[in-house]
Amino acid sequence: MDNLKPKAPNDSERVPEMLQQSQALWEQYAEAECNGLYEQSIAGTIRGSVSQYCRYRMALQRLTELDEW
Repeated sequence: MDNLKPKAPNDSERVPEMLQQSQALWEQYAEAECNGLYEQSIAGTIRGSVSQYCRYRMALQRLTELDEW
């Protein structure tokens, strides 16, 4: 009888795996994005701050996205 019980959209058994995959890909994207901004500021003294701010901004963006999961 349990097999006949309809599942809610968030009951999918694939969601944890998909979330892990999404997180891994997001981490690659965030690293590439912030590294690019760091390299773009190669001649400046603000380079470290640019990179840190990028990582902060990306983390906030990801938190918002995870709220939707």
